[in-house]
Amino acid sequence: MATHSKNKNTFPYLKYDANNSEHSRLEHSAWDGLVLPVDDPFWKAHYPAKAWGCKCGVTQLDEDTLDELGLKPSEPPEEETYTYINKRTGEVQRIPKEADPSFNYPPGGAWRISER
Repeated sequence: MATHSKNKNTFPYLKYDANNSEHSRLEHSAWDGLVLPVDDPFWKAHYPAKAWGCKCGVTQLDEDTLDELGLKPSEPPEEETYTYINKRTGEVQRIPKEADPSFNYPPGGAWRISER
C-alpha cells in the first residue's frame, strides 16, 4: 500500500480485482471493479488479502486508463464490522465483516498498525 501512495500523482486510483474462483467470498466479489482514490480510507480496512486463501488484488490506474476502460471512481461501500474478542489477550477489536480476525493487519501492512 505504501508503494501505491508514493505513485499517487501518476496513478491516483486503485481498482479492486476479486478472484472469482470456485469458492470466492461473496463480500469480496461484490467489490470486483470498485475504483477508489489510492488514499481513500476504504483501502486501510479492505486492502487484500483479507482472509486465508484470498486471491484478490488491486490494480493501480491513471486517468487515461480509467477513460480507456470506461471506468469512473466509485463511492466507497458502507463499512460493516463485527466485534471480535481475542481469547488469548482479551483485546476487543472492530473487524471488517468480510475479514478474518488474523487479517485485520494484512501481511506487509505495518503502516496500518502505526496509524491506530
